[in-house]
This record gives sequence, structure tokens and C-alpha cells, in this order.
Amino acid sequence: MARIRMWLEAGLAAAAAGLAVLTLFIPDWIERFFDAKPDSGEGEVEWLLAALFAAAAAVLALLARRDWRRLHAAADH
Repeated sequence: MARIRMWLEAGLAAAAAGLAVLTLFIPDWIERFFDAKPDSGEGEVEWLLAALFAAAAAVLALLARRDWRRLHAAADH
């Protein structure tokens, strides 16, 4: 179960990091995809989402790293 959780956390971290980078390079992708302008085209929501995606990626990567270390520590004993 821990191995599945580790891979799930790593995959979600990669997805969140990809969305953060996408939002930085193409800030209006959300408006294009959902055909909505949540902030009337100001870009504030996009910057907030980029920060949230980056934070989520960092947290998930740290959780995956913790699980990875636990798995390898258990295998060494």
C-alpha cells in the first residue's frame, strides 16, 4: 500500500508541477479551456493557481520522498 501511495504522490506532484509551469507560460489556458474569465482577464486567478499548483507539487514531492525513504529503510532491515 505504501508503494502505491508513494507513486500516487509522485504522479500528482508531477501533474501539479506541470500545471504550474503551464500556467506560467500560458496564463490564459484556464480561460481558454473553461471558456470563462473568473477575474475579468486581469490574471490574478492565474497567478494564484500557479502558486497553489507549485505549493501542491512541493508538498506532494516531499510526501513521496518520505514514503520512498521508508520503503527503502524497511527493505534494508
